[in-house]
Amino acid sequence: MVLHRLQYPLPIMYGCAAVWGAGFAAYHVEQVVTFAVLLACLGNIAGMLSGLALNVVLDVDTDRRHQEKSYLADAVERVGNRRAAAWIVGMAAGSVVAAFGAAADTGSWWLCLAAVGTLLLHIAYNVDPVRLKRRGLYGPLVFAVAMVGGPFLLSYGAVGTELTPAAIPFVLALIALNMGRTVWWSVPDHEADIRDAMATPVARHGPGRALGIACTILFAGVVLLFWALWWRFGVVLAVLGSTAEALLLIGMIRSTRRVMAGQSLRAEHQRLRTMPLVAAGSVFLAALPLLAMTGA
Repeated sequence: MVLHRLQYPLPIMYGCAAVWGAGFAAYHVEQVVTFAVLLACLGNIAGMLSGLALNVVLDVDTDRRHQEKSYLADAVERVGNRRAAAWIVGMAAGSVVAAFGAAADTGSWWLCLAAVGTLLLHIAYNVDPVRLKRRGLYGPLVFAVAMVGGPFLLSYGAVGTELTPAAIPFVLALIALNMGRTVWWSVPDHEADIRDAMATPVARHGPGRALGIACTILFAGVVLLFWALWWRFGVVLAVLGSTAEALLLIGMIRSTRRVMAGQSLRAEHQRLRTMPLVAAGSVFLAALPLLAMTGA
């Protein structure tokens, strides 16, 4: 479970990211209760877990030098490189097979391209010589597209509808929100990234400035999210749907002030104290289309 980053509350967020596209595309419940949508969502989850495991395996040296993340390196050693590689390849193959099944069911063969493109982004993020994780803000951007952008398109396309104008600011919002959180998430890795010559945003700019960048990106994401939800579902659901991310932004601004004053962020605190709020917001975004369809 650790190898695939399945610690609470992260799996909740993966599941929500897998279904967001289908929910946003559908106007009737019957549109999402299909075999194609099920395959697309399962393919999304398999692709995410493959990419996350690849990241853990290739970051083993950095994580071993990180006091709060050494358990990830321990997990890789327990599993073994050969077994971990088999899991990564197997899940990646499962993602493509599921996308192929969804494409065959809907006739939308570009779904296969979405799945393969997402896997290629995970590879570009993690694997040398490209390894965009080392290249400043390109890393969080590519990671966000792989974790939410590609999965959104795959499950959206499985519904069998064309991409509507309202979907564009929504997927851009998801990418911006994930990107901002990724920069924020990496702040406790500051010293380990510097020791490993990882030119991540926090290694390049320092914790305080990296948090400022994260807040700016997250603010753009909140604005885009509110706009997209208002366009698609109305102002009331837009306010409710963007509340969790707005609260996260406020918390991140406070964290920035504390870090600028000399305090540090702890990875365990981020995961157990802050990410449950993000997970709750993710669940509401997944449920919001159903609320709109049923008139609840």
